[in-house]
Amino acid sequence: MPSTAADPSPLRARALPALLLLALPLCWRWAGWWLRDAFADPRLSVRDAIKGNAWDLVLAACAVAVVLAAGHLRGRWHLAARFALVSAAIGSMFVRCIDTSQCYLGHTHFTADSFMFWDPDWISGRRDAPVLGLAGGFFASAALATWSVLRLTRPWSANWRPVVWATAGLTLLPAAWSLRDGIAYPAHAYSLRLVAEVNFAQQLEVWLNPPQLDTAALVQLPADRAARFVRAGLMPATPLVAEFPLSRAGLDEPPLALPRKSGVAPDARPNVVLTMVESLSRTFVHELSGHYQGLMPQMSELARRSTAIEGYRNTTAPTIAGLLLTLCSLHAPSHPRDLQPGQRMDRNTPFVCMPDVLRQAGYRTVFVQTTALEAMGIEAFLRTHGFDEVIGRPQVRAKHPARPEGPFGAHDDTLIDVASDVLRKLEAERHKDGRPFLLVVLTIDTHEPGMAPAHCQVPPNVTDAPAEAGPRKVLAAFHCTDDQLGRWHALLAEPSRAANTLWMLTGDHSILNTLNTRPLFRGPGDGIACSPGVWLIGDPLHELPARPKVVSGSQDVAPTLLHLLGLHRGETTMAGHSVFGRRPQFPLILGRVGGRTAFVQWQAQHAELSAEDLRQRCAAKEPLLGPGTADPPDFDACDFAAWLKWQDGLWDAKRLFPQVRYKGDLFADKKRLNAEATLDW
Repeated sequence: MPSTAADPSPLRARALPALLLLALPLCWRWAGWWLRDAFADPRLSVRDAIKGNAWDLVLAACAVAVVLAAGHLRGRWHLAARFALVSAAIGSMFVRCIDTSQCYLGHTHFTADSFMFWDPDWISGRRDAPVLGLAGGFFASAALATWSVLRLTRPWSANWRPVVWATAGLTLLPAAWSLRDGIAYPAHAYSLRLVAEVNFAQQLEVWLNPPQLDTAALVQLPADRAARFVRAGLMPATPLVAEFPLSRAGLDEPPLALPRKSGVAPDARPNVVLTMVESLSRTFVHELSGHYQGLMPQMSELARRSTAIEGYRNTTAPTIAGLLLTLCSLHAPSHPRDLQPGQRMDRNTPFVCMPDVLRQAGYRTVFVQTTALEAMGIEAFLRTHGFDEVIGRPQVRAKHPARPEGPFGAHDDTLIDVASDVLRKLEAERHKDGRPFLLVVLTIDTHEPGMAPAHCQVPPNVTDAPAEAGPRKVLAAFHCTDDQLGRWHALLAEPSRAANTLWMLTGDHSILNTLNTRPLFRGPGDGIACSPGVWLIGDPLHELPARPKVVSGSQDVAPTLLHLLGLHRGETTMAGHSVFGRRPQFPLILGRVGGRTAFVQWQAQHAELSAEDLRQRCAAKEPLLGPGTADPPDFDACDFAAWLKWQDGLWDAKRLFPQVRYKGDLFADKKRLNAEATLDW
């Protein structure tokens, strides 16, 4: 029935709810930008910022017009329209909220891989203020959107019907433009132009129907290019299995030319401890970089009394790719944010990692972190490539239920407590049966933007620290993690333990280039994905030089460790080389961050290129390392592009290692992982 009597001022009564519907999407977009500005690189551009706001305004205006038009429906059509529009409004606020949440939790817009984070235990365990604020924001915006829709769809005078329906029709065209543009625009992780609802729908479709990767064809290398790759040390001259070009019967390393320490038995099998520090770059360790004196004194002291590899770079990012490269000496084919469930670096593809080799040699293998095991498929990857036991947030919470947590999990002081307990338990087990062990520990607090507890502060004697709060928070996290690393290595240095423990310390990747970290960069290689890293070694078997200068990358950590242990003759798929063996003969270092960034270092020269830069240099026959440089022998920009494509083909076609020869666990499922006996630590 007409509403003129009950609603004599229809426009005035609908002004506030209409403005709310226009403003709510923009508020969420601005909140996401603010969080992304604070927590990750926003890749800001005026055009993207203007266009992103324009998209939201056009879509919101169309939504308001459609909602107003629904007020002219009658009977059951009116009820159905109100129900549908209220559901759509709540759903839109939900999508906007989780997209904004991802800017805080995942440093990116919502992607299909983010569905893997939807673990009720993980979500319910979040109690920090930003997460509670985001949850409150969702409920508030959903309530306001519902109220606005109900107000705007109240029946009103038929006199306005032609105007409202004409307005709705006119807004459909620009709304269709924004949707079309949003769908066509590449879903870059940091795009300011993404329409959250469109992106969510696209990623949901990908998650429900992941791309099939088994049908990709193997890229065959011409004989001359394969020969150049062999001469550059990028592939074995004679693969173990011809159809699997990276398969090796051994790592082809010479006998270790290092003096043996006195009193060490010829058959000694030391325990192995590998510590991977989140986002650790060389710049923050004063002993190695000359910057930030007093920030990480424990690491500086450790660098003075251990072997520090000069010329080392972290050659990939982020964490899952860093784990894969450091433990397995293989580059991930894609940036993990582009990967979906069934990602190519997981259990579906057989390849032989350093933990596989050690487990086959009789070692127990344990991995310890305090974060979610589901994130980026870390548990499945570790369990199916050599680790007997993977300890993460659930086990840490069960052991230390009252410990404070950061955004991703318990802090590094809790991590070191857990790792110390596991270390002692593994030593007790070895005392019983003689089996050595591999223990890998991954820290978290130095994850950008600094996840350490609030009490962490930059020491006053660090005089070259920026004044801005964001960068100082990052430095404070490194300082507090340094305290914990000092405590951890003091435990490893106890005489009875040091004599029987080969340890290494490195970063999972270099610190990311963001608004928070940019003021912290000091060295000429800082600020790029493959920047100078930290690689420290303590070996109870050999007399190592203090500062060997070897151009090397993350792919060399596992081969070097196996070389020191004398276990480099087993079957592997590793692409790196030992820094105490053949790496000095192969000074060409390649790195990559999926398909986005390519890195090359030849002797003292290096270049980091986007995929498009590399393509253009190949097409123009320009030097790989830039104008005024000479290409490495037998290797130019076209060879680098071919190497990347060839690598991806090996992953897609599952041609890394024959499944019938792989001795690890394949296709482990969640039920088996949950049922498997765990270490009683």
